[in-house]
Amino acid sequence: MVGALAGAVQFNLQEFDVILDFIIAHYKYSTRNNEYWEQYKNIEIEKFKENNIFPVRSWNYILEGMNQQEKQKVNSSILLKVRKYKKYLDWIKDEKNIK
Repeated sequence: MVGALAGAVQFNLQEFDVILDFIIAHYKYSTRNNEYWEQYKNIEIEKFKENNIFPVRSWNYILEGMNQQEKQKVNSSILLKVRKYKKYLDWIKDEKNIK
């Protein structure tokens, strides 16, 4: 039981780090320039670190929107289809749902 608990704690800490980096990226790459926003500009983050909440495409969206990378060409056929009562993680793993 102790090993499982330690594993769960480690997993949660990794998930938290990804979420924190994703949130900080919004502050770090903001074009706002007052004292409040400037304090976040030099914080180091690990870009493109993904988890079940923020996959790589989420990073692409915010980094493109904040002019930190070139915009990716989006094929309109990639638009997501309705998931029809499936758990999201099971649904998104099925490649036919994102093509």
